[in-house]
Amino acid sequence: MREFRDGVIVEVPDESPVAVTYVPLVISRFQGEAILLEDGRLDDVEAAIAQADARSQLAWKRATEFHRNSETLALIAAALGWTDEYVDSVFIRGIRLKA
Repeated sequence: MREFRDGVIVEVPDESPVAVTYVPLVISRFQGEAILLEDGRLDDVEAAIAQADARSQLAWKRATEFHRNSETLALIAAALGWTDEYVDSVFIRGIRLKA
């Protein structure tokens, strides 16, 4: 690759590729709950859901998948003080699990 520096064209080595982390948008219920159990946070989630509105309780009880952008997940994350980075890590680690 060539660049113009100080009035001169110089050869510059290409930079290394940047690693990009893929965050899945959906994981299975098993995958999500297994990671939460592994992290010691599943009981905290269950307690937060018990205090949530009826719609959120129904969503948690009936969901077969967890969607990264779901209202219920946002409610849980806010109630438990989770960062976006932590939620992303649940999805990244969860997608690797097979039942």
